[in-house]
Amino acid sequence: FISLDSSGATGYFSLGVWETTGGLSVGLIVILFAAAVLFLILINKGSVKELIKNIVGIAAIFGGLYTLSKIIPSVELLVGFISLTFGIMAIIWTTIARNALSRGSSLRSYANAFFFSLLFILVSSTYDAIITYLNLNGVWMYLKYVLITFAYLIFVYASHKIYKIGKEFGFSEQASFIKKSLKKKK
Repeated sequence: FISLDSSGATGYFSLGVWETTGGLSVGLIVILFAAAVLFLILINKGSVKELIKNIVGIAAIFGGLYTLSKIIPSVELLVGFISLTFGIMAIIWTTIARNALSRGSSLRSYANAFFFSLLFILVSSTYDAIITYLNLNGVWMYLKYVLITFAYLIFVYASHKIYKIGKEFGFSEQASFIKKSLKKKK
């Protein structure tokens, strides 16, 4: 059921089951939708209006996934396309969060680093989808590796920023005191 492309260099694969069923089966979509609705009911206790908005949103997402699975023949391209949409949403939310933080704050500088990491990952994923779609091999793969390496380097920088924030606010010293207080209350 799993087949690799003739060169094996791109990592392109397809699932025979995927092609023989014509994409995601309706049953799988219904089961995933039902699970999402149950989850939404759990997290939206008491707010029927929010629950209905969330159900409509989830229905739109699953409808879009089903439509994409019918249009895009390759599992790898479909997953790449879906990953790109999540990457775009992550960049949008990071930008909103960054703009809500005070200028010059340590959290804003962390959000900036996180934004640039996401940007490099998004560009890398877009480039990967393009070279997969065009079936390019060899030297074309190296730019993807460079982009993802830069993303990881920025994540290392952001992790260092988080460490500095932890030292700045000094939560580690209070952790043992909080644990002792919680044990006394039990």
